[in-house]
Amino acid sequence: MDEWSCQRCSLQNRPSDQHCDACGLSRNGPLALDTSQELGNPMEAFFRMALAGSKRNHEVVIDLASSDEENEKKKKVKKQKKEIEQTKQAPELTHSNDEETKPVATDEKTTNTGAENVLNGEFKVASLNVWFDEVLVLDRVRNMVNALGKLKPHVVFLQEVTPEMCRIFKTRMAHLGYTSPSNLDDRPYGEMIFHLRSLPMHDYSYIPFERTQMGRGLHVLETTFWNKRIVVATSHLESLQENRAVRLEQLQWAFDHLSTHDHWIFGGDTNLGNKDKIDLPDNILDAWIACGSERVHQYTWDTSINKNLQVKYSAKCRFDRLFSHGCTPKNFLTFGKEKLPSHDTLYPSDHWGIMSSYTLEP
Repeated sequence: MDEWSCQRCSLQNRPSDQHCDACGLSRNGPLALDTSQELGNPMEAFFRMALAGSKRNHEVVIDLASSDEENEKKKKVKKQKKEIEQTKQAPELTHSNDEETKPVATDEKTTNTGAENVLNGEFKVASLNVWFDEVLVLDRVRNMVNALGKLKPHVVFLQEVTPEMCRIFKTRMAHLGYTSPSNLDDRPYGEMIFHLRSLPMHDYSYIPFERTQMGRGLHVLETTFWNKRIVVATSHLESLQENRAVRLEQLQWAFDHLSTHDHWIFGGDTNLGNKDKIDLPDNILDAWIACGSERVHQYTWDTSINKNLQVKYSAKCRFDRLFSHGCTPKNFLTFGKEKLPSHDTLYPSDHWGIMSSYTLEP
């Protein structure tokens, strides 16, 4: 008997499964919502909402074709929450009622981020899809910045940044010693790279992908750490199920573009999942895998816990990843798992953030 494809999310399920392993729809059950009738073509709906500067409609079935096949459908949400609360390594987020332009409340260790990180010899990179929804933008950005201030990465990758969020991030990250050459221009949302001001910026470029319908591209920044040149790069690879081949092509192009450098780290929202199988060469490492594949840090998009999108099904995906060459990951963690102090159900983003510490090879 062959695998069967879910009518709702298109996940390929085992022949013995009677319910979808990602969204729980019965094998022969009717769809609860015909999104094609309500919003027209899924691609058209995506662009319409993106250009309007809003997140996907909460009633739209999001691209679950990339859901990881290791989903454990028998685990209850309550148990999942308990396990993550017991094992997570993310810092507790704090909240401030200060105006947007006031300095972020930090202790002395946080304000000395650059000196401390240079001394310990490990290069830290964090990445987070910040969720371009317009709800509680200032509150969410403040919490994300506070979390990053406690994690103290050298470089931060951000995706789904709106022009409003770009302005707030630049203001508040500056108080922590970060700067960014990235600008959104006329785009409704995009990506940014922040780096500590203590690190030199030798070069920065943005290269649009040749094949994209969503305005995606690669941000590349070159710096020096411990007398070694290192290139850091981020992107938000093509979304939606039907663009699987496109995002895999974009990923390979990014690897090829970076291959001329001895030390590089690439990360962001890759939209990769169980249907997007990639065979990494031996000289390119996936940080989560290289650091032991801890289950507690596997999923970066988990609707069984994070209810920001208010969807009625549960799905877990490892969309956000960090790849490297010439840089060995030493640890990997997820963050952003604390709800906003000002809202009892909302998280800073619909994604968890990721961070890894690296040692640079000779």
